[in-house]
Parts: sequence; C-alpha cells; structure tokens
Amino acid sequence: MSIASYVGRVLDTAKADGLAANKRNGPSLLSREVWRDAAIIWAIQFALVAAITYFGRILILEPSGTTPALTWQSMFQSWLNWDAANYLFIAKHGYYAFWLTRYFPLLPWLEHLVAPLTGGNPGAAGIVISNLSALGAIGLLRGLVEREWGRAVARRTILYLALFPTAFFFNVAYAESLYVLLCVGAFLALRRGNWIAAGLLAGLGALARPVGILLLIPIAVEALSRMRASGQLPRLRELAAMVTGVALPVAALAGFALYLARLYGSLTIILQSSGSDGAPGSGKNLALPGIGFARAGHALLTEGLAPNFIQVHILLDSAFTLGLIALVVATTRRLPLPYVCYAWAVLILLICTPGHNWYALYSNMRFILEIFPVFIVLGIWGERRNVERVLLIVFLPLLALLTLTFMLGFWVA
Repeated sequence: MSIASYVGRVLDTAKADGLAANKRNGPSLLSREVWRDAAIIWAIQFALVAAITYFGRILILEPSGTTPALTWQSMFQSWLNWDAANYLFIAKHGYYAFWLTRYFPLLPWLEHLVAPLTGGNPGAAGIVISNLSALGAIGLLRGLVEREWGRAVARRTILYLALFPTAFFFNVAYAESLYVLLCVGAFLALRRGNWIAAGLLAGLGALARPVGILLLIPIAVEALSRMRASGQLPRLRELAAMVTGVALPVAALAGFALYLARLYGSLTIILQSSGSDGAPGSGKNLALPGIGFARAGHALLTEGLAPNFIQVHILLDSAFTLGLIALVVATTRRLPLPYVCYAWAVLILLICTPGHNWYALYSNMRFILEIFPVFIVLGIWGERRNVERVLLIVFLPLLALLTLTFMLGFWVA
C-alpha cells in the first residue's frame, strides 16, 4: 500500500469500530498495527521537515552566498539552532554558566551518553534521540488514545500532532519529543494503575522539561478518583505505591536543584536564570493571567503599521495562545479528569509566566506540543470532514513556513 493511500486511511473519519470494545480491550503496546501507524506518521513528518530543510538551504541560503556548499552534515547543522545549541553546550561542558540552568538535564545527559555511538558528536546524538523519542511518543499516544476513544480518533490524533505547525521541534535536537514520550508513557502507566512506573516516568519528565513536575497532578487526581470510586482507602501496599508515584517527580526535581546548589550555592538558581531579562529564551516571571497578552499588545502597538518580523511573531504567538486556551477549555467536557487537570495545570503555568516586551507569549507555539490532551480533542473533532479540512489547511502551510524560518536561523518559539 502506498503512503498516499495509507494517509487516506488515516484521514478517514468513518468510525472504525465500537468505542466500548476498544475501552475494554485496547491494543497491546507491542501491537504491529500501532507501531506501523506510528512509523508511517513519523516517517512522513521527518520527510517533510528534511525536505523543507534541503530545499530551503539550496534555494535560499546557497544562492545568497550565506552558506558554504551543502553537505549532509551542514544540512542537519540547522537542526541545532537556538535551544538545541544550548543543550549541546551542556552535553559538552556541563552547567558552566548559571543561565544554562534553565535547560533541564535529561536531554544533554543522554546526548553525552549516546555521543560515542554517533562518532563522538553529541549534536548528532541529540537529533537521533529526538527522532527516536518522537517515534516512541507517537506510538504510545496511538495506543493510549485507542484504549480510551477508539482507533479512528487515535489515528487522527497522531496525525494532527505530527503535522502541527511547530511539530518540527520533534525532529531537531530539542527536548520536546523526549518529554512527550515520557509524559504519554506516564499516562499509560497511570491509566493501568501502575503507580510506580507512572511516577518514574513523571520523574524523568521532570528532568526533561520544567513542566514535567506538573505530572504529579494527574497521578494524584487518578489516585483520589479511584479511592472515591471504591469508597474506601486502598490496601497499604497500593496506597504506598500511590504516594510514591506522586513523590517521585518531586524527588527528581529536588535532586536536580541540589545538584545545581552544589555548583552555584543556591537552591533557587533555576528560578533566577528563568527570570533574567535578555533575548528570547529568558525573562519569564510570575504574573497575573492576561499580563502576557497586555505586554504583547503594547509591543504590537509600538511596532507601528509597517509589517515586520516582530509584528508577525506577536500575532502568531497571540493566536496560538488563544487557540490553546480554547482547546484546554474543550478538554473539560471531552476528556477524563486526569487529562483535564494536566492540561489546565500547564496552561495556567504558561499564561502566568509571560516573558517581556514583544516576546511576552514566546514559545507557547512550541509548548502546545507538550499538552497532548488538546490533540485528542482535535482527534475527536476531526470526525467532521469540514473540521479536518480546516485543520490541515491551517497546519500544513504553517508547518512549512515555521520550519523554514527555524532552519534559516530565525527565532520561532
């Protein structure tokens, strides 16, 4: 079967089979169908991002004389821009500067470990780790969603995630795909009642991205929901497992904070580095909801009427943030409580920690990838042909545009 015909199947909104049957049984994590779907979706995503990188460098950079002759190594060098370069510095040199402490350690540690397998190149290791994590995240999400909403919704969910306008961050050496892999894995373990595994994966998630600490919320909510449903306290062994599952993310973050305290003499060095002013990537501070939009609006007004990069960025950041708010609100009626609580917790964190000036809402376009429940909502809505067409008409051009912008070295998210 050709890729085109397979994508047609993925886009088919016909109800695949009974939802109740899928909830009872669900696919095995080793299901060939699950991982075939995941592999094809990931391959399509990778091919799109690689093609945009190739043609962007050939048609734009080379004719302009701003880049040397294209080689495979130089082509993928653009996948190490911005935060990817900072993770690479940490992998090579450790946390040698306090401002690097805002980048959490799991990805650079893995880059350092895997580098001997990529010819001693931690940058190449980062790209390999990100893409393998993306494949794993798509596969686990495919299985998780089918267990609870059915095969058709699961296929649409992973398709929309892979084609989301900032999905190229799953392919470059950023921590997003690694975090989503751990986050979805934690939910899979959680929904199966495996509290220790959920806690371990959440703990690793807390070492991959700052938002990972919020995974303790769905673990606690699921535990309380089960106790309420049973009407009694669980046996001591299971209660201990529940408490351990909640405590592990806290322990992981505390361990990282203690490690940094030994280097810099402060347990709050992460907050200090995150709150520093500077270029995009810094300057996030606690603020009331709405302050980010007010700062972005003020910056937009000061830019005047002439179109420019900052103006467009503010508009995109604002539009994506408003869309995220709408989708998180939609999870409230569509998804089980642990998913809803996780989505709301991340959203509140984002809108209450804006940046400054024109980049008040920066990176929210990328952080949407970490709130995987909103893609389940899109997967449910995508049953309607018109909704699906709108999503693809919006997603695909923006994916190409933002990927090209990133590959050319400009700030995206």
